[in-house]
Amino acid sequence: MSSKPEPKVFRIKRLEIGVNVIVQILLIAGLVVMLNYLGYKHYKRWDFSRDQKYALSEQTRNVLAGLPQLLRVVVFFSPGAPGSEVYRDVDGLLKEFQYAGKGKVTIEFVDPYKNFSRARDLQNQYKFGASENLVILDYDGRSKFVSGTDMAEYDNSGAMFGQPPRLKAFRGEQAITGALLELVEKKTQRVAFTTGHGEAEIEGEGGISGLLQFIERMNAKAELLNLAGVDAIDPEIGAVVIAGPKYDLTEREEQILRAYWEKQGRLLIALDAAAETPRLKAFLSSLGVTPMGDRVLRTVALGPVVGILKDVQGTFEAGSPVTKTVAGIS
Repeated sequence: MSSKPEPKVFRIKRLEIGVNVIVQILLIAGLVVMLNYLGYKHYKRWDFSRDQKYALSEQTRNVLAGLPQLLRVVVFFSPGAPGSEVYRDVDGLLKEFQYAGKGKVTIEFVDPYKNFSRARDLQNQYKFGASENLVILDYDGRSKFVSGTDMAEYDNSGAMFGQPPRLKAFRGEQAITGALLELVEKKTQRVAFTTGHGEAEIEGEGGISGLLQFIERMNAKAELLNLAGVDAIDPEIGAVVIAGPKYDLTEREEQILRAYWEKQGRLLIALDAAAETPRLKAFLSSLGVTPMGDRVLRTVALGPVVGILKDVQGTFEAGSPVTKTVAGIS
C-alpha cells in the first residue's frame, strides 16, 4: 500500500506577519486621511426635508458668498414669547447661512433663561425687551432685527372660535435675506411722524417711546413731517405715523396723505379716543378701516370703591399680519 504524502506546512515568520499588519494599517490610515481631506475641501450639503425649507435661493447664496466683511448673527429666543415656534427652523436655516458664507458668518445662540448675564448685555447693547424672540444681524457697525413672527406665516381662521394662530409656513430666508440686503447696501429707512395736530412728541419719555426704540433698532431714522408745509410726501419715506392727533386734518392734508397711500405708501395711525377728528376718520373709512367708538379701560381698587383709568398700556400680538412685525412692543 502506498502512503499518502503529508501536506506541506508553510511556516511564516512572526516578523513577516507583523510587517504585513503594519503595512495594512498604514494603507487604511492613509485612505481615511485622504477621504477626510477631500471631504473637507469638496463636500456638498443636501436638504432632505419634505418641502426643502432650508434650501437657500441663489440670491441668498450670492449675497453670503460676496460678503466683504464678517456678519455676526445673534439668535435670542425664549420659550413662550411670540415666534418661539420657529426656533428649530431658524436653527436649521442659519446653519445653511453659515455654510454658504464660507467663514464670513458667525452665529451665537443665547437662551435668556440659561445665560442671564449674556442676555442682559445684549439687551443693553441692542435695546430690546426680554420677552422678544429675535435674530440680530450685526454687520459693519450697523444692526438689523428680524423677529420670530417676521419669519412665520400664520393661519388665523380659528380666531373666531377662540383658537390661537396656527403656524402655516416658515418664511425665514426671505425675512433674514431682506434685512441683510438693507445692511449690505447701507439703506436707511425713513419714518416720518406728523406734527401740527397735537400728536404725541417723539422726543423724551412719552407714549411712543417703545415705537421709537423699535424704529431705531431696525436701522431706521425717525423724522418730523409737517403736512401743512409740503406739497407732497417724499416717496423715499418708508412710512408715515400719525400718533394720537388732537386736531383734525385739513382737506389739503388729507389729499396729500391719500396721494402718498395710493403710491404704495405705508401709514400707521393711532387715534385719540377723546379727540374729534371726523375728516381723519372718514379718510380711514374710505380705506376700509372703520374706527369704533369704544375704548379699553382699566379698573383699580380704591378701598371701598373702584376707580376707572383711561390710560391703558397694551402690547402688540403676533396673530394679525398687520401687527406681527411689531409683536411684543408695548
